[in-house]
Amino acid sequence: MGDELFRLPSSGVYPWTEADYAYAGWVPNVSGHLSFNLIDPHSKDPTYNHQSDLSVPRTVAVHRVRLAQDYPFPDFLVKLFRRSAAQDFVLLGESSRVGTPYFVDDELQEADDANGLLMGVVAVLPRDDAGETHRDRKNLLAAIDNTIATAADERATCGPNADRRIARELFRSMDQAREGIACYFLRFALFRTGELRIWFNLGDFLGRDLTVSPADDMELTAAGHLAPQVYYFIKDLLHAHYHHDPHSDQLLPLTQTATQCVAVEQASSEAAWRSATLRGLTRVVVELRQGRSIAGHQQAKGIIAYATAFQTVLARVRRGRSIRDPHCAETRVIPYDFGNLVMSLDAKDASAQSAISARMQFFAIIVGIILSGLALWAGAVQIQPNLCTSLGTPDACPKIGPGPIVSLVNWIVANPSTFLVILVTAGVFVFIAWFRGTNAFPWVESGIRWLRRLSEALGVQISRWLDGMDLIGWLSSLLSLGTIIYLTAKVAIHLAPTTVVPPVNLDEKSAQRSPWAPLYPLVGQRLDQSGLLVRSLIAPEMRPLLGDDYADFLKAFPLDALLQRDGPLLTLTSGASPGSDGGYLIIDPRTLKLEAGLWKDGVLRVHRTQGKMMAKPKALLDFLGAASGSDAGPTPLEKSTCNFERGGIAGRTLHLSGSLRASDFCEYTIELHAGQSLSFDPKQAKGLDVLVPDGSGFKSIGNSFIAKRPTRQMIHVTWSGWHPKPADALKPRSFYVRLSVH
Repeated sequence: MGDELFRLPSSGVYPWTEADYAYAGWVPNVSGHLSFNLIDPHSKDPTYNHQSDLSVPRTVAVHRVRLAQDYPFPDFLVKLFRRSAAQDFVLLGESSRVGTPYFVDDELQEADDANGLLMGVVAVLPRDDAGETHRDRKNLLAAIDNTIATAADERATCGPNADRRIARELFRSMDQAREGIACYFLRFALFRTGELRIWFNLGDFLGRDLTVSPADDMELTAAGHLAPQVYYFIKDLLHAHYHHDPHSDQLLPLTQTATQCVAVEQASSEAAWRSATLRGLTRVVVELRQGRSIAGHQQAKGIIAYATAFQTVLARVRRGRSIRDPHCAETRVIPYDFGNLVMSLDAKDASAQSAISARMQFFAIIVGIILSGLALWAGAVQIQPNLCTSLGTPDACPKIGPGPIVSLVNWIVANPSTFLVILVTAGVFVFIAWFRGTNAFPWVESGIRWLRRLSEALGVQISRWLDGMDLIGWLSSLLSLGTIIYLTAKVAIHLAPTTVVPPVNLDEKSAQRSPWAPLYPLVGQRLDQSGLLVRSLIAPEMRPLLGDDYADFLKAFPLDALLQRDGPLLTLTSGASPGSDGGYLIIDPRTLKLEAGLWKDGVLRVHRTQGKMMAKPKALLDFLGAASGSDAGPTPLEKSTCNFERGGIAGRTLHLSGSLRASDFCEYTIELHAGQSLSFDPKQAKGLDVLVPDGSGFKSIGNSFIAKRPTRQMIHVTWSGWHPKPADALKPRSFYVRLSVH
C-alpha cells in the first residue's frame, strides 16, 4: 500500500467522498500537536522531538488500551472484570503538506503549511478469549510496543526516514495478522485547524474481498460503532480537557457526511457537520450557565473560547473537492454572538461572589458565637467551685452531674485526633456546600464525580429494568449514593484508631454522691426502726406521689418489713401472699425516682415519678408475679394529674387540664354566687364530661349549670366518650376543658 496509506492524493477528490463510511468532527487545540515525531505507547503525554527542518514529515505511532464502553468504575477494575470492554487502538500517522486557511481583516487567506495535516490509519484490535487467537494477538501487541519503544534510538542511528519505515512496518505486520485475528482499519485525516475526517471502505475495514465473503450483521454493527470510538481516541490523545470532565468527552459530535461525488450534496453535508459542532458547543455552554456553580461558569467561558475559535476560521471556510483546490467561504453556517452569554456569566458570577461573602460573614458570626459560648461555659465551670466556697454555701451551688455533655467531653479528651479529623471534615463539607465547591481540594472533585457517576449509572439501569420509570431510577440513585457514603463512613469509623469511652452512666458511684445516699445505711433495718415511709428523706415525696392511696399504702406494710438492696436500687415489699393486699416500693437514689405499687382488692395500682420506668429486681418480679392481670411489669401505671388555671376578663374563664386514666376523675372546687352559671361546649371537650353532686351520685351539667345559692361547688371531670382497650385503660390521656362563669 506504500505512500497511499499516509498521504492524500496529489490530485482528484478527497478519499472520504468515495468511501462507504465517512465522518467529520473537530478536535480543538491541535495546532501545536502536529509537530510530533513519536509518542511512547506507555506514556500519558506525547514526547516531542523537534527538528530544525520543519519541512521534514513528522511520524506518529501510538498504542493505547481504551474502554469502548462507559462504566462508573475505575478503568483498571473494568479491565480486570470486564475484559471485553477494553480494546486496543493503534494509531499510525504521518504529517503532510497542505494549505491552512486564516483570515486577515475578514479576508480569507491560505498558507502553505509543511506539516498542516496528520493522516494515517487507526487499527482497532478487540479482545478474543480463544486460546490460539488470544496468544497471536498478545504477541502482535507486544511486538508493536517494542517497535515503538525503540524507534527513537533507531531514528538517531538510521536517519530521519526511520520513522516512516517503522510506521509502514507496523502497518504491514497488522495487515498480515488480520488473517488470524480481528483487526479493523479506519483512515483518518487531522488538519491543523482541528478538522478531523474518518473514512473507510468495508473491504479495507475488514481486510478481505467482500464479493467472496460478505460482511455479516455483527461486522456491520462494528463498522457503525467504531468510528465514534476512533474519534474519541484521537481526541483523547491530542486534546487536553481543560474545561470539562474527560469521562464525558461527548460535547463535540462526530457527524456522518455524504460520500457521493455530487457537489450539491457534498456542500450541504460540509455545512451540516459544522453547524452540528457549533450547536453542540453552544448547548453545553447554556446548560452550564443555568447552574449556580462558579466553577461551571468558568468552564462555560472556556468552552465559549473553543466555540469562538471554531467559528472564527473553520466554520467560515470549506475545502474544495480536490486537494489542490483553494478554500472557499462557507456562508450557510450561522455564527453565534457569545458576547451576551459572557456578560450574563459575569453577572451571575458577581452575584454568586456576593452571596458567598454574605455566607462567609454569617459563618464567621456563628462560629464566633459557638466558640464564645463554649469558652464562657468552660470559665463558669472553673469559677463556680471557688465562688461557692468563698460564699460559704457550697451546698447551694448545683453540681455538674452525669449526662451527655460529660460523656462527650470525656470522649474528646480520650480521642483528640479523631475529634480533630471530624471537625476538619465538617469544616470541609461546610466550605464545599457554602463557598467554593470541590475544586479547592485535591482528589475531592474526582471522588465526588465518581460517586455521582456510579449512583447515576445504577439509577439509569434500574430505570431501564422498570421500563423507563425515571422517578424510581432517581430515587434509586439517591439511595445508592447514600448507601455508598454510609458504608464508607462505617469503614472509616472501624479503621480509625479511637479509644472506646463508655458513656457516663448513673452507676453506684453517682448513687453514693446522691442526696438520697443516706438511705443506703437503712438497708436491712425494720420499717419501724428506719422510719423509711414517714420520717426519712423520701417521706415528703410519698404523699403527693400516692395521693388518695397514701393511707392504704402505709397500712400495706408490716412493721418488720426490711429494706433491701439490689445493686444501686433499694426495694421494700410487704411480703403478702398471693391474693392478699400488699405493696412494694422501689427507690433509685441515682435519679431520685420512686415507684410505689399498692395491691388492693385484687387490683395493683402503681404510682411512679415521671420519666423512664425503672428496672425491677428479680425478687420484686417474683412478688408481682402473684398479681394476676397487673400492669406492674412492662407498663406500670402513671398517676393522673389535674391542673387548674384562671383566665379571661376578671378570671371568668376556668382552664382545667391534665391527664386522666379511663376510670379516674379530677375534682375541683369553685366559688359561685347565687344565680351564677357554669357552661362549656361538649364538642370542644372531645369525650369529656363535667359532673356535679346529685344526692348520692353525680349528674352531668349538660351545657350549663346555675347555682341556686352561694356555694363552694364541687365538680368532677371524667371521660365519657373514651373506651380504651384493656391494655390502655390504665394509661393516662391528656384532657382540656374550658369552663365559662357568668
